Amino acid sequence: MVDHSNSTIELVKTYIGNEGDEYIIIGAKNGKEMWEVLDNNIPDLILLDIILPGEDGFLLASRLFQNDRYRDIPLIFISSKNSGKDKIYTD
Repeated sequence: MVDHSNSTIELVKTYIGNEGDEYIIIGAKNGKEMWEVLDNNIPDLILLDIILPGEDGFLLASRLFQNDRYRDIPLIFISSKNSGKDKIYTD
């Protein structure tokens, strides 16, 4: 899970999984940390916040899909934004 908020990552860990559970959540607070995690782990799913320090979620998703090693990992965008213009991305 890539989210700038530690509290959001911890909330997801509480409700979805922790060490010893069926699902293990690995948190990263920005793109740099995400790439460091991916160097050692290939996740089954990436939960990706849209608003991040540095590169935003859309740019990170684009870079993931351009990389043969990561392009087949399912990705779900998450965001606290709720207006229509925040949910639509055009490149």
